[in-house]
Amino acid sequence: MKSIVLLIIITFSINAQSIRKEGNLVRIDFREDQFCLCDTTANWFYSSNPTNFHLLEYIGAITRFSQNHFVYRELFQYDDGILYEGWMNYGLMNSESFEKSGLFSLPFFLYFPTYYSVVNFSIVDIDHGAWFLTGNRGNNFMDTTGYITNVIPELSGFVFICGQIDSLYLVVFYKNLDFSQYDFKLADLSGSPEIDTTNAVDISIIPKAYPLHISKVTENIYLMDDAESESLGLYLKEENNLIRIKKIFEDLWLYGREPWKYYDGFLFINSDGVLKRFEYNSADTSFINETILHPINDNTVISYDWKYSAKIIGDSLFVINTKLNQIVNGYNISNINSPSRPVIDSPYVYIHQLKKVTDVKENDEAIVNEYSLSSYPNPFNAVTTITYSVPEAEQVEIKIYDVLGREVTTLKNEIEEAGKHKINWDANKSSSGIYICTMRTKQNILSIKLLLIK
Repeated sequence: MKSIVLLIIITFSINAQSIRKEGNLVRIDFREDQFCLCDTTANWFYSSNPTNFHLLEYIGAITRFSQNHFVYRELFQYDDGILYEGWMNYGLMNSESFEKSGLFSLPFFLYFPTYYSVVNFSIVDIDHGAWFLTGNRGNNFMDTTGYITNVIPELSGFVFICGQIDSLYLVVFYKNLDFSQYDFKLADLSGSPEIDTTNAVDISIIPKAYPLHISKVTENIYLMDDAESESLGLYLKEENNLIRIKKIFEDLWLYGREPWKYYDGFLFINSDGVLKRFEYNSADTSFINETILHPINDNTVISYDWKYSAKIIGDSLFVINTKLNQIVNGYNISNINSPSRPVIDSPYVYIHQLKKVTDVKENDEAIVNEYSLSSYPNPFNAVTTITYSVPEAEQVEIKIYDVLGREVTTLKNEIEEAGKHKINWDANKSSSGIYICTMRTKQNILSIKLLLIK
């Protein structure tokens, strides 16, 4: 099976004090009553210097196939006299080789309709692989060998997979190139990462909704959320229509991790930072017996299958069976230095531990440890500066594409030294619109969106 851990890198402008903290993850097998501090993996670090703040940590774990992987997220801000907008960069990393495959890279602000703001990381399993989905911010398919294919929505029209309806899947496609409308189809995913729409069935949702997730409750009744109204409802499937029977919950926070999960007759909801459980009552299609399980915060996390959660309270770690609301195991973690942010994926819990703190002289040149790609300004008029980093000397190719996948220009195709670099793109001869900037190296592929406004 393949294990994946979600990683975050955050960069902000700070004062001139330069500090670097380093650590790793302690792995605990919660089937066992004791653990060893020697069982560690996945280094993390925090560094600050006069121009940026850089934090790398892990915030989730999932198991797929036969190898271990991490999923990471980066947030960049630079201060070169001008405060840059924040950028997020997600990717997959093999936990043994630490080879990375970029998912996507986008700024916080984007001028798209509903699906633009879906920073919603979810997973859809099919027979020969798994989709890792983040909406129009980029989707990736991993086959059973571990090979990862990045699918850019602007180039394919494919945006999101909401879930399974019988043998097909509810899939979201762009209806037009200005990204203002969407089509919803029942499609066969057996050819993934290619999605064959030849025999796809158009499906209407009544009333209109922008679903992120759908889950089967009974033969023709489904739970489905609506990102526009931030609500969850029960829907009846009649032929090629999904008709809402009733709203179940409102004011759901539908961004980030999946906000709800239904399995084995129970509905679990992350509502206002609290994990709640409900039972389905088939007599009147309602959810009853609300049970508050525990808070969800930086030190309390849920596994991606929602079957287990882990939380740190003081010097103790607890692993909980969410369905039964029972403690599976508990540990004294006082011997872990500065324990924080557990990550859970059965049968393991990972905990960040601090190993080293170093004061760095202000004039020391910042060490680049990660690949990065960003631009400023963005949106821009005519000229934007592409900033990129590579941790070692290697061949770097940077190209610009339009939304149809046509190459516009090659900005760079040569060996670069390790470090941070910049190059300008003069788009005076290009039309207003959205463009994709892609950086390719032997180890990595990163892509960002650029918005040219004239």
